[in-house]
Amino acid sequence: MSSIRSLGEMATRTPMLPRVQPIPPVTTKEPFDDPRWLFDVKYDGFRALCYHEQGHCRLISRNGNLMRRFAGLGEKIATSLDVDEAILDGEIVAADETGRPQFYDLSPKCPAARVRGLRFDLAQRRRSAAAAAH
Repeated sequence: MSSIRSLGEMATRTPMLPRVQPIPPVTTKEPFDDPRWLFDVKYDGFRALCYHEQGHCRLISRNGNLMRRFAGLGEKIATSLDVDEAILDGEIVAADETGRPQFYDLSPKCPAARVRGLRFDLAQRRRSAAAAAH
């Protein structure tokens, strides 16, 4: 069974986590260094929000579309989280054998083993008392 479920199926089972928008990247004309800013590397991939509920993950594009093509990645994320619910903001990338992002490899022909999820931000988290005790 896939860890990514349709939005309709999830909605009929439980209340959904709130919809959030990823923080848009900011570009500048010239590089700068400022302790008030945190910088992320620009990966060549797809921005995605990961909604983790009831042991399953839904990967949603920044335009609000369910990313069914990356169901395998959703399964990996779901098994790696030790929380009841979470919203993660990140990017889906495909890396070559040297670890460099290769946008072309995100095409439907890309071997799933090369697709990775990079998490930038934990937008929301809920952990039950039972989960916290383990």
